[in-house]
Amino acid sequence: RKDFMNIFYLHKDPIQAAEWHCDKHVCKMIIESAQMLSIVTRQKNIDLGYMASDTLPREYVDELEPWDLPALTPYEDAFLSGFQSESYTVDLRGGFDIAKIKMEPEIEETIRWDIGGDEQRIHHKTTYYSDITFKYILLPVWISAYRFKDKTYQFLVNARTGEVQGERPWSWIKITLAVLAALAVIGTIIYFANEK
Repeated sequence: RKDFMNIFYLHKDPIQAAEWHCDKHVCKMIIESAQMLSIVTRQKNIDLGYMASDTLPREYVDELEPWDLPALTPYEDAFLSGFQSESYTVDLRGGFDIAKIKMEPEIEETIRWDIGGDEQRIHHKTTYYSDITFKYILLPVWISAYRFKDKTYQFLVNARTGEVQGERPWSWIKITLAVLAALAVIGTIIYFANEK
């Protein structure tokens, strides 16, 4: 399906066209310009994954991306031999809602790119989804935890890429010393810059 838009103009030269406009033309041009600015953007083949489990912190799992989706192979029982796995706890409707949130930045970026220019304002958009498919896939994530000073910290590892995400202890003494060192360096630079 192709969308076409007719536009009325008096002359190919915009200056000449502006001089020839009468009051009726001016109103019509505003409407047609507004119609043209209401662009239809199509984003095809967005292939993304979402975690269908509520037991792991979503922000950490999302940071384990990218997954090597082209290397997916059909499931075999041997893949899980000796390992624990979890079945999905998020149904398709809930998962699609998560996927829509993840698609939102890419859709907005596509609209901005289609508009072009240095600055774009998106006042309204309507998104339609079609040809939606779902695949249930198992991704290799190692989950572990450790205790430090009577507190448990959980971390996750993308077993394909080695990407690690999770909680960690923070040393407020080291953070304070790093901030003081940075302030000392900045102060020294300012001092010597003012000496010249």
